[in-house]
Amino acid sequence: MEGCGDPLKCPARVLATFYLIVEILKAMESILSIVMTRPVGDKLVKAGKWDEAKALYWSNAKRLVGDQFQIPGISGSSGDGGLRSAQYTNMGHFERADLMGCCNGMAKCCIHEKDIESALAWLDEVNVLYLNGYYSAEQGPLYDWFDHNIDLPEITFQRVTALTTGAALLHDLGNTATAAQRRWNSRDTIKGMPQSHFTPEVNAMNDMNKVTDAISLRHPVPRLCAKLEVTASSLQIRGSWKKLQLPNYPIPSSKTGLFVGWNMVVHEEQKRAYLFTGRPRLDYFDLVTETWESIITTYKVRRPISQPGHGGTKIGCNLFMELDLSTNEWRRLSGYVMPPAKGDYSRPGPRVSPSSWAEKGRFWLLMGQCDREGARLTGELHGAHIGFPYSDMWSWDIDGEKWRRERVVGNPPSSRAEMACTYNPNLKNVITFGGYCANIPTIYPAQKGRFDYSYYADTFIHETPDSSSISLAKPSSSFSTTAGTSDRPIPSSEIPQPKWRQVLTQGFPTYRCQAQLHTDTATGRTYLFGGFTNTDYVPSRGSRLNTRSFGDVWQLRLDVPGGDFEGVDLDEEARTAKAGPWQRCFTCGDAGMWKKCSGTHKCKKNVK
Repeated sequence: MEGCGDPLKCPARVLATFYLIVEILKAMESILSIVMTRPVGDKLVKAGKWDEAKALYWSNAKRLVGDQFQIPGISGSSGDGGLRSAQYTNMGHFERADLMGCCNGMAKCCIHEKDIESALAWLDEVNVLYLNGYYSAEQGPLYDWFDHNIDLPEITFQRVTALTTGAALLHDLGNTATAAQRRWNSRDTIKGMPQSHFTPEVNAMNDMNKVTDAISLRHPVPRLCAKLEVTASSLQIRGSWKKLQLPNYPIPSSKTGLFVGWNMVVHEEQKRAYLFTGRPRLDYFDLVTETWESIITTYKVRRPISQPGHGGTKIGCNLFMELDLSTNEWRRLSGYVMPPAKGDYSRPGPRVSPSSWAEKGRFWLLMGQCDREGARLTGELHGAHIGFPYSDMWSWDIDGEKWRRERVVGNPPSSRAEMACTYNPNLKNVITFGGYCANIPTIYPAQKGRFDYSYYADTFIHETPDSSSISLAKPSSSFSTTAGTSDRPIPSSEIPQPKWRQVLTQGFPTYRCQAQLHTDTATGRTYLFGGFTNTDYVPSRGSRLNTRSFGDVWQLRLDVPGGDFEGVDLDEEARTAKAGPWQRCFTCGDAGMWKKCSGTHKCKKNVK
């Protein structure tokens, strides 16, 4: 300050110095907390003092976020309810690391109590903390394919702990795909960090042998499917895939090309199935006359759009539009045809082949991928040598016309694109099957073979309870009141919120992407049709094609009321499951030497 020769006689300088000292003390307190919480908590765990350890982790977490803050967060709750949190975004790095340690500590205690759902919720909270730190990056707004890592080894340690611990839990549940993804990401996303981050503990958790074991599996693994049982009903459900026999599609593929890249939506009132191919001419199948027809659509311009058409980009886009079927006009709601240089945290990033559905006043968007390799070849922005699959989930408020990034809770599918997806209003859940991931490899150690991608044949459901039962819990309801105290969070399984469960099926259709799932609302039954796969990825007999498209139809039966599970022979399915999808007949779906196909075709000529 000019004119203040003696700092002690200058109030402004004294005040500034005081505030600086306060900030330094706060930082030292945070650092001391990190130094103290993890070693003390780990020491209590090692001594078997689980209750004391849990109380320590929980009390420190409450100190960091306050009693009024819900942790772990509740998916789909009123208010924000999404992944973004202003409190997390504005949190300092040392506080973030300390809270991550508390979450991992709580997860350890829940695992000891065999409360796997709560353990996964605490581990997922570590990822939420990481992503909210991502939102505060000075370089931002960033696109999702950038790794934003802080040069603080404790954050790296806690993030690796959460990813690898979650991978082990998910593997035991039978969700080998998401387990492999977390193993891979744990090692891949920190590879550029300084050497100080690669402590013996981190290196042990990221042991390459564990990663190799994870990416050596198919998802699901036929030999393991017969052994899987529902051990956590809040995270798993029994199901069965049944192959249906239908007449062959009459038009040859030489005229239609491969049945890939198409999306069909059923309009129940009009009794039409609309086929979206990206062209102005919109084809539909009349469900009454069982004939194909088409309409010509137009675009309603609200303001000039300078970007080129959708065909001008390879990387994908986030252009979101609605079609008014009364006028056959499109209206733009959000997004761009060509992604700009900077990201935008208020809406989904650019992508191709996501899944979507409408439910309870919201439009949901799930995963998809950026074709960064295609963008590189065409000279677009954001090009790279490998694609980027998303693991996110968004919802659009139809009335409020606003996006919200959602928490991915429970036992979810791994990051992927081109998966089959349908909303079943009878069962009040969303069902997904299969898909493709561009950057999680599959390897064959014995043959020394490797694919830089993965195909899937796993099945999941997403359930959303009534909105009236989802709310931000108040302290009186957030914590258990055993013995008149509020020093324990209630288990996640007791909190109604949207979450994922894996469907455990002993047999399944071939690994594939771009298949179609549809729901017959009259019966509540769910059907799978088509798709394609790389025949090098799935062992074939004499096929010289690089890809194979499918015209088969399957029905999914779920062990829930109305799921058509009656009559499923689990013992018989267990006997045939080990044969894998490749040994099933294309025509009737039978498998094994003791089951023979009907008709005149030979089984050996019709295996997958």
